[in-house]
Amino acid sequence: MFNNQFYILRHGKTDYQLSKKDRVYPLKGNLTDVALAKEGRAQIKRVAQELKDKKIDMIYSSDFLRTKQTSLIVAKEIALSKKKIIFCKELRDNHLGIYHGRKKDERYYQERDKALNDFYHKPEKGESKQEVMKRVVDFVKKIDKNKRDKKILIVSHGEPLWLLEGFVEKRRKEDLIDEKLIKKYYIQTGELRKLN
Repeated sequence: MFNNQFYILRHGKTDYQLSKKDRVYPLKGNLTDVALAKEGRAQIKRVAQELKDKKIDMIYSSDFLRTKQTSLIVAKEIALSKKKIIFCKELRDNHLGIYHGRKKDERYYQERDKALNDFYHKPEKGESKQEVMKRVVDFVKKIDKNKRDKKILIVSHGEPLWLLEGFVEKRRKEDLIDEKLIKKYYIQTGELRKLN
């Protein structure tokens, strides 16, 4: 399917995830500038060791602070020039609109039918999962079209990477939701996968 070899990496654990596990990232002030926790930096240093023998040519990363930090740690550990990192808004986390900063259970994360509805209906001032999938998939296709025989690392967030991988593997939306709700196959913080 691809002209290049892609790896995907979710950013390391953040202070916000550790201290406010029951809340969605806040929109004002922190959505883009949440930093990696000490534990998250250690996660990424460990996973970077797995990448050393992959001979990564370049990194495309979300432009949020936590993904920038993740990409810079990886680049340092694998001796890749910072010039080979491209930060871009297309790989940002999904925008949850009015749900940013609220408790996660307000956004009906555990109800299958409503979670499936998220694919097609966006929250007020946010974006649907279908829009996130299209944004990320179109971007990766564009990279793939413009490069040849490169080993590329994509550094992003849980939702965009989960949706990208689901698209590439031709998984049904219903199956994706089931996997997410039971925490099966959903990419974890600091987790590296090869995009097949």
